[in-house]
Amino acid sequence: MKNSANASDCQSLMEACTLELYQKSIFRITGLPVDATSKEVARQVQKLQMMEEMSGGGTPSTTAAFPLAPPPTTEQTREALARMKEPELRLVDEFFWYWPEKFGDSKNDPAIRALLSGDGQAAIDLWVDRENDGSIVAKHNLAVMFHMFALDWTNHHVAYEIDAGRDEKIKSYWRDSFQRWEILADSDELWDVVKDRVRSLEDEALTTGFVRRMRRVLPQALDRVNAEAALKLAEQGQMDWAKFHVDFMRETNQGLDDVDSTAELVLAPTRRRIDQRLQAAQSKSEETPDQGTQLASELMNAATPLMGIYDLFHGKEAHQRNDLFDGVAETVADLLVAYQKATGDDQSFVKLLKQALQFASGMQIRERLMRNIAIGENNLAASQLAPIFKSLNAITESSQDPSQKLQQVQRTIMTQLPSWASALGPGSETYSNLVNTVAIALRNISIAAHNDTNDTSTATAAIGLALKLAVDPDLKRRMMDDKATLDGIMRQQKQWDRTVKIRSDEFEITQDFVRYNSTKISSADITGLRFGIFTQITNGIASSSYKIGVRGRDAEFSVECKRFFRSDAQAKIDFTAILESLFQQILPNYVTALANNITSGRKTVQIGPLQLTKNGVNCETGSLWWKKQILVPYTNLGFADYQGHVHVSAAAPEKIHFALDRREVWNAVILEKLVEIIKLMLAGNFK
Repeated sequence: MKNSANASDCQSLMEACTLELYQKSIFRITGLPVDATSKEVARQVQKLQMMEEMSGGGTPSTTAAFPLAPPPTTEQTREALARMKEPELRLVDEFFWYWPEKFGDSKNDPAIRALLSGDGQAAIDLWVDRENDGSIVAKHNLAVMFHMFALDWTNHHVAYEIDAGRDEKIKSYWRDSFQRWEILADSDELWDVVKDRVRSLEDEALTTGFVRRMRRVLPQALDRVNAEAALKLAEQGQMDWAKFHVDFMRETNQGLDDVDSTAELVLAPTRRRIDQRLQAAQSKSEETPDQGTQLASELMNAATPLMGIYDLFHGKEAHQRNDLFDGVAETVADLLVAYQKATGDDQSFVKLLKQALQFASGMQIRERLMRNIAIGENNLAASQLAPIFKSLNAITESSQDPSQKLQQVQRTIMTQLPSWASALGPGSETYSNLVNTVAIALRNISIAAHNDTNDTSTATAAIGLALKLAVDPDLKRRMMDDKATLDGIMRQQKQWDRTVKIRSDEFEITQDFVRYNSTKISSADITGLRFGIFTQITNGIASSSYKIGVRGRDAEFSVECKRFFRSDAQAKIDFTAILESLFQQILPNYVTALANNITSGRKTVQIGPLQLTKNGVNCETGSLWWKKQILVPYTNLGFADYQGHVHVSAAAPEKIHFALDRREVWNAVILEKLVEIIKLMLAGNFK
């Protein structure tokens, strides 16, 4: 099965495949056969010119298969003849018209002759017999004919009511057509016929490469026809018929088409109209904010029927649908906030914000709407709620870290909720809005704890408390997803917790702290790490030292894993276990925090003779009277690691080389990774 193609691969085909595919057909308008020669085309042009000269207009009399009613105008005929001179356009129209069994022999083809005489049924009978005998041309012509019938009736359906009982006949035309198109779309035999036709034309502007592109794009081009029909019918409220066309798109040519991208192509003008309407409403609101309710109502009235159309094409969970209508909800919120500030009308403010919730699917905009609804409801129901919202806002907007914010919410907000439940009624909408707002604030604290400080404990506690408060089903569901994610992270983190016993000493590592016996250093307080293995040989006997050091703001310790009467193998196991836990639980957050401090300019970090700053590494070169300070850009640094040392070098602005002992120089062990993250942050690529 082939992969679906990009619609832009064959623009001529995509542009032709609209509801007017057969009404604008060169050959249906002119009455010429698909294999008309240049002389036959020239004669048709002369006829047109003669008609214009003799009568000032009109259409040349022609014998045409399935003539249009009303007949084409002179202008339409002239345009069709002009398109005949465009090789790609002509080939596309040839593809969607009736072929003789042998190109160049239409005059002698009995089915084509029957068509031109107006006997379509005779042509169908002949093609059915040939199709049963294996003719790919007959199968193609039947696909075109039933497709044309289906489209003619669908265009009629869009313009007028159809007679009772005609529904099933129209659907049968679509099915009969696509029963064949699905075979033809991927038929080598069919596309060989088209390639042979291209070669016979001997036109340098038309190649078999164009045929290959037509083949790739055909399923999507056919989808576009149904997508346009679905859109037109949905706009008229005929959702059952619109659904038939969308289902038809999804059921046919599976694996060869890209229904979502085709739908977006057809919906693009609709989306542009909505975007233009959003911009116009915003501009009008800036001039006259007191008209916000009128602008918001008009916007929602215009967008409401379109939701059904997008649901039909993409489904309720699709980003194409949700991105668009989140934008509608966002604009409505902007209009109403400006209106409320200008007028103080909380009644209309709340009423229209609740209507806007139907458009919002993104958590951020839903939270904003609910937060404003809560504010409006509280303004209406109890002005005395203002202090609790002010207090909550002060906590969330403060510069405190997430764990401190959580403590503040627990002390100052949670203790007040029982009295508010009693005053407002625990089942009241006002109280529900209040607890939803507190839950949203807690969720934001949880997200900040996870994303900004990697504090999983605070993130888990905050989301757990939020879950107990939230009453909005959608909000609760999202918070349950958050908690499930955090629980998984907590389980992963716990598996790297270690407590290593070295004789009577104990070394413990978690994400929150590092402890050696009674000396405990919080992860947030760590300022330095060093570790390494040193091996020496005395009188032919090797002895090793496995050393790990941790430094904090107020304490530090150094641990030797090799002890008397403990084997080298056991020391190596202890050393490895401690380092594995440090690398999982401590180093990622520690290195990232250092890099953040350096790149933000909040502080510099000294590692041996190197001072890491926002702009690069300060170091000293030369000796005696020739010493001088230089600044080396991070991008110029190179690293190597051997013989227990981290080797740092650079060729510019001057050649430097420093060897930092991993066991003795604080943070030498993280230097290379630290510089790597700093470079990513400075380039804006760190996530």
